[in-house]
Amino acid sequence: MYIGIVASDIPRVCFENADVILLLGSTSRKTGQENPDLLENNASFFKEHGLMIDQYAKKTAKVLFFLFEY
Repeated sequence: MYIGIVASDIPRVCFENADVILLLGSTSRKTGQENPDLLENNASFFKEHGLMIDQYAKKTAKVLFFLFEY
């Protein structure tokens, strides 16, 4: 069993056979933007990653998304 951290910009390398996946990031909040708008802007990024996770990671993988504001 391999235990470690893999970081790459190649989805197959990152997600293949992963047990735990941590995704960090967010788009910046625009002036006057409300939370629902911010979440909608981030949704496309995380949706794309979700599709790749579904394709490459174990079906039992645990995924945790961290959205932060900067």
